[in-house]
Amino acid sequence: MLPYLFYFFVGGLKRTRLLVLFLIVNLIHFFPMSFGTTYIELYRYFLIGMLLYAWRHVIPIRHRYALIFIVILWVFKESAMFYHLFLLVGAYLVLYAVYKWKLPTSFQVILGNLSYGMFLYGYPLQQVVAYYSPSAHAFLNFIYALPFTLLCAWLSWCLIERPSLQWMERRMARTNHQQAYKENQTPTTT
Repeated sequence: MLPYLFYFFVGGLKRTRLLVLFLIVNLIHFFPMSFGTTYIELYRYFLIGMLLYAWRHVIPIRHRYALIFIVILWVFKESAMFYHLFLLVGAYLVLYAVYKWKLPTSFQVILGNLSYGMFLYGYPLQQVVAYYSPSAHAFLNFIYALPFTLLCAWLSWCLIERPSLQWMERRMARTNHQQAYKENQTPTTT
């Protein structure tokens, strides 16, 4: 049922629909269930990212807010509330980092585009960290997994993603060239 709700509400990225869906998923999260809890967790994080993206022009991105949120996370790091705060406050901090910390272009060119690799490898590597360090709370799990995630993302970019994109560009250029050649070779009737 949850995927159907998800597709219904996400249609068109309407901000109010996303907000309602986020609230529904968070309510479901607090009910004990024998199945689907991992998916509910993933939906929560996915939806907070979608909400922040949909409302990005409305949300004020300020240095002082980021500092306040970092202090809040630090104060509650040993509390049961940390996990729930991390969902909201951590998402804001990601938005803050994206919009306030502009990387120099040369750094991005040297390092490559790691965003997809971080998305792809982040969760599995956090699960590995959780397996080997079950007492680490969410923030420590993130800190422990980050270097490995960056390494895997960089390797993925260098060995898989960039070569695939280059191959696709060459293939598209060849296809476009062949199509243009065929169009020029077509006999015209006068």
